[in-house]
Amino acid sequence: LSTHIVEDVANLCERFCIIKKGQVVAVTTPQEALAEIDAKIYLRPSQSLESKHSEAVLTEKFIMGQKFESVFCDAQVNDQYKPVTASLEDFYLYKMQQGAN
Repeated sequence: LSTHIVEDVANLCERFCIIKKGQVVAVTTPQEALAEIDAKIYLRPSQSLESKHSEAVLTEKFIMGQKFESVFCDAQVNDQYKPVTASLEDFYLYKMQQGAN
């Protein structure tokens, strides 16, 4: 199965891989993927385009007219960061962000 629909992966696949620019960047199960990013996904008010080195901005969204960023962060955070439940989409976006520079 080759898809960009993450929900299909969650519902149909026991194992999956992520390929970035022809290179395999992850081979895992949905459970292992979620465990890797568990308690590391936060929602914070949108900031400048620069993030701390330990963060990867995954998505931007508007909630009640205010702009927020979903971020992967494995360091200590302040009270502006609200933990959210990690999803396979978060895992995919995190893996695609790694080594993006």
